[in-house]
Amino acid sequence: RKDLAKWGEFRAAYGLYFEELFPRVSDPSDPRFAPVEPDMVVKLAKGFADSYRHEENKEAWFEQIRSLATAHGFAPTAGQYKKNPENFAGSISHVSNAIRIALTGLTQSPELFLVAHNLGEEEVLRRVRALTTDPSGPA
Repeated sequence: RKDLAKWGEFRAAYGLYFEELFPRVSDPSDPRFAPVEPDMVVKLAKGFADSYRHEENKEAWFEQIRSLATAHGFAPTAGQYKKNPENFAGSISHVSNAIRIALTGLTQSPELFLVAHNLGEEEVLRRVRALTTDPSGPA
């Protein structure tokens, strides 16, 4: 493979696709979620998990992110946010980033639709729900 110079780079590049190599992201106050506040990270994760549909169509899959953003006061498009940031809790990119971090642990990743389909519905939900479980309470 030309995308890896040495075997030691595998985990960082592809570990997100293997449950055994992926450390679940369960702390909503993780700095990677900034500027989204921890309570909103939990709300976004819960909303995403509760309404998740493992869509086969990329646009339909991403519409879930857009609906989630709108439901929580985020702009449904980056353009709307840029025009009137004071009218929104944040941009759709903030919501996408929260889901990206939950699924991959990364702030930059392959396309979320492809990641979700490679992981499968059960693993997508397991990872997102990790942010909605109180670690001090029952799992």
